[in-house]
Amino acid sequence: MKPAYSCFCFAVPSKLFRKLAEKAGADGSSELNSHIEQSVRLRTHRHVCASQGVKAAPPVSSPMSFMPGQPYRRSIFNAGTGTDLPGKAVRHEGDKPVRDRAVNQVYDNTGIALNF
Repeated sequence: MKPAYSCFCFAVPSKLFRKLAEKAGADGSSELNSHIEQSVRLRTHRHVCASQGVKAAPPVSSPMSFMPGQPYRRSIFNAGTGTDLPGKAVRHEGDKPVRDRAVNQVYDNTGIALNF
């Protein structure tokens, strides 16, 4: 599994990432575990900086830094009423809006969060 972005976003709780890593095959679990480790490091960095009254920007050489100019590769999935993840892919980067309003909202809001 190749990461879609060069930044590490934390909209998904670490607990969910750990569950996904448990269920993923060998390829996917290493990527998910890497993401979890990066998340822990960044959260620890932020906590230490906050306790010392320092701004919590990660070091410039951080692999988590967003790379401007790289295109987004959003993919929206729908698990329906089930619990099997990731579910069915219902919209990808560059696709036209679909009939499901919630899917379009997730797509748009993900873009807003990534631009932030």
